Amino acid sequence: MRIYKRGDVYWAQYRDKRFSLKTTDRKAAEIAFKAYQRREADPAHAAADETTIADRIEKLIATKTANKSAGTAHMYGVKAGHVQRIFGKDAPMSAITPGAVDAYVLQRQQEGASNSTIGKELTTIVQLCKAAKRAGAWAGDITTLKPADFSVDY
Repeated sequence: MRIYKRGDVYWAQYRDKRFSLKTTDRKAAEIAFKAYQRREADPAHAAADETTIADRIEKLIATKTANKSAGTAHMYGVKAGHVQRIFGKDAPMSAITPGAVDAYVLQRQQEGASNSTIGKELTTIVQLCKAAKRAGAWAGDITTLKPADFSVDY
């Protein structure tokens, strides 16, 4: 294992492979290298980095709308749309972390969404991650996703 600089960019040599870490900052290079090692060691981390949120949302909607009422299908479509908009359709599933969900809730509150609406969106995020985890495309802990102090305030 070796991290070195070639020109302005940091590179790594690991298990007879050489690859760019795509950064000019030493600390960022070390972080990128650790992420590479984590993906190498655990296929779930690699899959979570390679699977996009849009791919998993498409599969979730297909599953949740099969043999369900039109209202359920519509709800998942709308709520998943907000998830995709905020996280980004090309974002990897690994972007969904407890901290990112906290930021999501704060952004939706600042946009004026009610806690009832946000609660349904959180349910969509949890369902998305459960399905992705079952498929081996997300490695996080589902029980930590919802903020502990969040209430839908019915």
